[in-house]
Amino acid sequence: MTNTKTHIVIGIVRFGDHFAFLQRVNGDWTFPSGKVEMGETAIDACVREIKEETDLDVQVTAHLGSREQGDMTFDYLACDYVAGDLTLAEPDKFKEASWKTADEIISLVGDKLFPAAKDFLLSPREASTQDFQPPSL
Repeated sequence: MTNTKTHIVIGIVRFGDHFAFLQRVNGDWTFPSGKVEMGETAIDACVREIKEETDLDVQVTAHLGSREQGDMTFDYLACDYVAGDLTLAEPDKFKEASWKTADEIISLVGDKLFPAAKDFLLSPREASTQDFQPPSL
């Protein structure tokens, strides 16, 4: 019997000093995430899951870290916003999709936040993205 782990990617999408954040129907807040499918890379899975859950196009810029929990492996990936409007694309799974600041996210999830993800949230933004203007519909 082979021991296969479920591989989950978590995409942290930065746009200026805001991040795409989703509230599940059970009330929990999360970054866009999902399973890596057979034959798919973590980067491809991340881009696909973000598109499916938020309708955003992104570019993965960095691997922030990994953690193991039981039979699951979680990879945290930093992403830059490329295009699209943040949309509640899966209303059966999520009840809110919004742009949040690092402080708002930390306030919502507290100690559950993966340390490398928190470091990324708090890292300085690039000068070219200083003025946050979310894409309008």
